[in-house]
Formats: sequence, C-alpha cells, structure tokens
Amino acid sequence: MPLVTCSGCGTQVEIPTSRKYDGVVACKGCRQKISVTIANGEVVKSAPAIDRELLEGLTTPPIPADLYADYEDAVRCLGCGVPRAAAVMCRYTVQHALLARGAADGPPDKMVNAARQRGLLSEKAFRMCSTAVFIGGKGAHPQEQPADEVTNDDAKNSILATKTVLRELFTEG
Repeated sequence: MPLVTCSGCGTQVEIPTSRKYDGVVACKGCRQKISVTIANGEVVKSAPAIDRELLEGLTTPPIPADLYADYEDAVRCLGCGVPRAAAVMCRYTVQHALLARGAADGPPDKMVNAARQRGLLSEKAFRMCSTAVFIGGKGAHPQEQPADEVTNDDAKNSILATKTVLRELFTEG
C-alpha cells in the first residue's frame, strides 16, 4: 500500500488502496487531514486538505483578490494544523478589509471600534471582527496560561467570523 508523509508530524500515513484513490485521509499521529490522489499505484498528489466549506460563498470579485488570498491562507493554515497562524491571518484579513473600506489604520481593536462608530459594520459584523481580532491577538503573542493558547476550534471560529465580515463588507447591500 502507498504511503504519504504527514506534513504536520512526519508520520507515514498508509493509503487504503494500492491502485487508485482520490480523497482525504487522516494522520493517526496528529489527525491532520491529507488530500491524496493515487493513480496506478503511484502517489500523484499529496497535500494538506482544505475545508472547502470555509471558502463557500466567497468569491473574487466582489471580494478583492488580495483579501480573498489572505482569507484562503488562514483556511490553509488551519488545514495544515497551525491554528495560531490561522488566527493571526484572520486578524490581518479583518484589518486589511477595514482598510479597504476606508477605516483609519491603527491597532486592530481600535480600527474595529472606529469602523463601528462610522457605520461601516453592523452589530453582528462588529462582534465578529472583535472575535477575529481577539483570537488573532492570542495567536500573535505568547500566552502565560496553556488554556489561553489558540486551539483548532478557536481558529475555526475566527475563520468563520472573518468570513461573515468579508461577506458583509463586500457582498451584501
């Protein structure tokens, strides 16, 4: 049976077939999902899997290509098992989105508050921005308490919050 190396922990992952396969397998070591294509018994493609649901509903245009790429990078980081990087990318994407909509540059939390006061954000988007900025801040700075470290669930919530913000700022109204 063919083997692929997990990019998360380096474990050799066995593919359930020897001739043809196109799908996702999970590493038994770190549980990272790996997208694998096998043809004629040879591994043709092996890469961290991306959760396509997190990309659904967002397109470029109307979302600027560079902002979409930033968001997609956050989704890729989550797929690679790097939740802190995913959370930081979400914070960056929110900042970038607010700048694109005319918000003044500054510390992320102040940008979010100023955008709310200017009417750029609904109450829901304000809270989602605040979530992404808060979790991204936790990912960007070392934490004293292990419980404060960014988890996969935290990062996924940050990604979903960022998705809501992008939809509101660029696709609605």
